[in-house]
Amino acid sequence: MQFHSKAKLLPADSIFSPTAMRDLSNFSEFDVEYDGFVYRTVEHAYQALKYLYCSNKPELFEIVREENQKKDALGAKESGGKGGMAKRGAIFDRDGCWDKKQIEIVTKLVASKIERHPEIRKIVQTAKENNIILVHFSRSDMIWGAHVSEDGKSIKKGDNHLGNIYMSFYDKLSKPPVKVKKSKGCREGKVRNEKTGRCISVKKIKDCPEGKVRNEKTGRCITMKKSTDIIK
Repeated sequence: MQFHSKAKLLPADSIFSPTAMRDLSNFSEFDVEYDGFVYRTVEHAYQALKYLYCSNKPELFEIVREENQKKDALGAKESGGKGGMAKRGAIFDRDGCWDKKQIEIVTKLVASKIERHPEIRKIVQTAKENNIILVHFSRSDMIWGAHVSEDGKSIKKGDNHLGNIYMSFYDKLSKPPVKVKKSKGCREGKVRNEKTGRCISVKKIKDCPEGKVRNEKTGRCITMKKSTDIIK
């Protein structure tokens, strides 16, 4: 299945939702979280993080991040392009820095997109169940995108990094969620031992007999000293 921001809507009888081929695009309006910040789209995060990690002006990251939240994905993309960085006097290190970081960054962003949005998770699960290859179609970007063969069964050109990242979650999504056993409360008169997890009886401290008091240090009952015993 080829996905991109301007893909045609799928028919009603498709195994996917009508907008599925658009929804997987980095431009689709599904917010993502990265290092405590929430971005409107994957593209918004991708472009802002260029400043933070691989420019000579990382201090511009916060400014660009906030400005981009008011823009659509195309506007966010322009902010991280050559022209956008040049306007801010920023120099971008693509070859020595960004090329090494971008796969890891986008993988985390896609993971957030899948986790935050059930409809995205459903698309990936359906593709996995039907042995469908996800291909990010692009006319020119053969790093993130690719072109498929005429029969649609293989990739004839391009690295398809974005499609591969989505498919890297196939096995993770197919595993059933781990059931966490809820511990029952202890009965009255018992408390849970933090080390063993077992319920143990609470030792009741008996009152000291008349004429004695409890020594705070030892916990033992000791005879009270009479006032006549006190040396003046």
